[in-house]
Amino acid sequence: MFQEERKIQILNILNDSKSTSIEHLAKYLKVSPSTIRRDLTLMEKAELIKRSHGGAILTQYLQHDYDFNQKKTKNYELKKAIGKHAATLVEDGDVIALNSSTITTLMAEYLTVETLTVVTNSINILNIIIRQHSSYQIIVLGGVYIVNAQTVEGPTTIEQISRLHFDKVFFGVNGINAQFGLCTTSELEAKGKIAMLAQTNKSYCLAENAKFGRSALYPVAPLSAVDSIITDWQLDPHVYEEYSKYTDIQIAHEHNEKA
Repeated sequence: MFQEERKIQILNILNDSKSTSIEHLAKYLKVSPSTIRRDLTLMEKAELIKRSHGGAILTQYLQHDYDFNQKKTKNYELKKAIGKHAATLVEDGDVIALNSSTITTLMAEYLTVETLTVVTNSINILNIIIRQHSSYQIIVLGGVYIVNAQTVEGPTTIEQISRLHFDKVFFGVNGINAQFGLCTTSELEAKGKIAMLAQTNKSYCLAENAKFGRSALYPVAPLSAVDSIITDWQLDPHVYEEYSKYTDIQIAHEHNEKA
């Protein structure tokens, strides 16, 4: 088993149990304890896990095995402001891709243009468009339905994306890191986002301030590959200054005043 495969297995184990021992991992993965220690050291440096005495625990922000509605309530006001701000960037007649995330779902609620084509892999966004924007054209991507995330992912999704072209793509991530770029905890999600970024004129990453400085297992794109990162008013000024070296940073304010 390759190292990256072991990392995925370790994260899966931690998602289920929240903590585990080196002895258990070595036995389960059929490798030596020293190999597991090296894996855990690398994973801790990437902020995927925290080492504990004789084992590891899942980093708090990667404890993501809860359903979409639970995620939506976390940092709700920040996410809502980011979603509102992002919606103002959509122009009449655009073709946009909304990759499944809690912030893009909130963004869909604040769209105001009269004519729009929306491509999405999100069941939640589909329902919002049907309910609130019945005049919009919507293209729902096919693939494997991920129940907890209420999203569609996989090879079929990517193949369909490759045959489309977008004016703008809006997507969320689990981490924004100066060294590792934009990243996520799911391989399927990462591949879907990468596919969308390859087919768009402009790209916008939507993420609350807590995502800055974090990393996750699967890279999506370097910071310079996106046109802008839209975040909230609580972003530390020093972090803003550092990350502005790599790409444009737009700040969504508490009362949705444009930066």
